[in-house]
Amino acid sequence: MQNTHIRYKIVELSLLLEMVTSIFLRMLLNISDDKTSISFGRKSEALSFNNKVNLLMDLDIIDKDDYNSLKQFMFIRNQFIHNMDVKDFEGAFDENPKLKNQFNKHLGIEVGNNSDTEVYKAIKKSLNPIIEKIQKIIKVKNLMNY
Repeated sequence: MQNTHIRYKIVELSLLLEMVTSIFLRMLLNISDDKTSISFGRKSEALSFNNKVNLLMDLDIIDKDDYNSLKQFMFIRNQFIHNMDVKDFEGAFDENPKLKNQFNKHLGIEVGNNSDTEVYKAIKKSLNPIIEKIQKIIKVKNLMNY
């Protein structure tokens, strides 16, 4: 994966996480149509990804480790989305070396000493259990509705 693709891969993963989170919360709140929902719609007044993650934590759907993983990912995501100067993971932490150390410890991989591809794989690996947990709950809720 070239550095030019890292931004795309981070955005793609972010969209997947937000979609799964939104579907779950809509099901829980019995909101069937995301196109007409204010909170889960596609307009600027909809809940932010951060708000949705906070709801997952408040509802005990995710634990503190999952929450921290998602918060770290949101930091990376925001760097790639809002900062054109960020070209790689090393650059994403230029302004926050303390967070870089926490990130390295959490993932068990050193940003800067590993390729962006390896860092991305470690991020995805840390988030996959969260995605799978939410998808499993969605499937169970769908089965219960039949």
